[in-house]
Amino acid sequence: MMNEMNFVFVVLHYCAPEMTAECIDSIRKRIIYGSYRIVIVDNASPDDSGIALQERYSGCADVHVLLNETNEGFARGNNAGYRYAVENLHPDFLIAINNDVLMLQPDFLARIESIYYERNFHVLGPDILNPDGERRNPHRIRNFTKKDLHRMEPDDDPALSPNEAASPFGKPNPFCRGLGFSKGRKRKERDRAGSSAGRRGSPRELPDLLP
Repeated sequence: MMNEMNFVFVVLHYCAPEMTAECIDSIRKRIIYGSYRIVIVDNASPDDSGIALQERYSGCADVHVLLNETNEGFARGNNAGYRYAVENLHPDFLIAINNDVLMLQPDFLARIESIYYERNFHVLGPDILNPDGERRNPHRIRNFTKKDLHRMEPDDDPALSPNEAASPFGKPNPFCRGLGFSKGRKRKERDRAGSSAGRRGSPRELPDLLP
């Protein structure tokens, strides 16, 4: 019998309390399988909406609200949530999810777990579709070359700060910038887009996961 996996959703928040609450409530309402917690990271919202969220979910053992003292930006803001989750909640999987996402798949966690046992992935992404069903999955035009990989190594890149060069778990992560984790930009599109699920390392309407 397989052991039950533990999941943690990390949700970065800034000045949009109702949007964030809709996201959190959709997770808590829709997920019918699995053990999970939710970490909300308030990125020093000047409207005190982080405090309001902290009060709103104060009686919910499955929701943790962190209040950053300064706005750390997208990547470091998320990293604060990842670090807290790993050090305090000990998840098997971390799920990065934007606060403008609504959870629609009741079996979302079950599918992640099933795919993990099939493929033993390290990072899993969704199948991104726009409303008319067209796939919008990002892809690289060409494969990484040895030169690309060498350029992304933190020891050889003085522009890469120690925080960017290390993963939230304290281990070197030479691909963090190349894979888009050191600098992030909130998507303007509100079509169906995605989240990322990471196995102890690392959903707009949530699309189906990759088959």
